[in-house]
Amino acid sequence: MTDHLPPEEQGATLQEEILSMNERLEDASQVAMSRAFNLGCSISLIPAGLVVIAVFYLFKGSLIGAAFTALVAVLAILAFANLSAYIAKARTAQRFFDDQINPEIDRLLAAEILSREAFNDQAVQVLPEQALLRAMLNPKQNLATETVKKISEE
Repeated sequence: MTDHLPPEEQGATLQEEILSMNERLEDASQVAMSRAFNLGCSISLIPAGLVVIAVFYLFKGSLIGAAFTALVAVLAILAFANLSAYIAKARTAQRFFDDQINPEIDRLLAAEILSREAFNDQAVQVLPEQALLRAMLNPKQNLATETVKKISEE
């Protein structure tokens, strides 16, 4: 693919590929995260509304009890939606990495005649410290995957 390019241009092309992979990985996980958050909020609204109405009637029309219950319900909805979004982001990132990014890296390494370690070193230099691709390439620091595994086991 880039066999005829000088080494400097091959390095620039590799850096562009790394940045592109990270951007696609971030985009895919971001979309899944926002969908999960929206779904978590919308699914929780009806049961929370029913609980608020039930508390209102159980306490004989107490607006204070209903308001307090509504506040607690909103906090619970946000907590549930955030947890759902976090899990969706981690799982989508791992799946997208395994299905699309990793095979692309393997093809790129075969074309560039580059080792995985050299690719990872290049990615560490190019990507910001909080980049998702950087975390996926270094599984020892991949806390999101460990967290999802722990949650899945429970």
